[in-house]
Amino acid sequence: MNTVPTTMSAATSTSNEEIDLVKKIHAHYDKDEDGFLNFVELATLQLETSGVKMTGDQYTLACKTLECHPDLGLSLKALRWTYAAEGSNVEEDYVKV
Repeated sequence: MNTVPTTMSAATSTSNEEIDLVKKIHAHYDKDEDGFLNFVELATLQLETSGVKMTGDQYTLACKTLECHPDLGLSLKALRWTYAAEGSNVEEDYVKV
């Protein structure tokens, strides 16, 4: 399983190009344009990029781990944290969407 950076400084070590790709991925899946990826939006991202279905429990755990409220969803900042994690590849995911 990927490890999540424990500080924002770890998440900001990505290049500007990677940050732009994360922003584009977030915007692509944020269908209601509220600035957060809710369960349906995040589950769709995961399914389309990894082929793995997300359960509600996994979504809640991801939100809590990334300090997001499950009723809101993942912020852009939280999505950046996931892509800063070891084993994540924003370039590979971007070409899938």
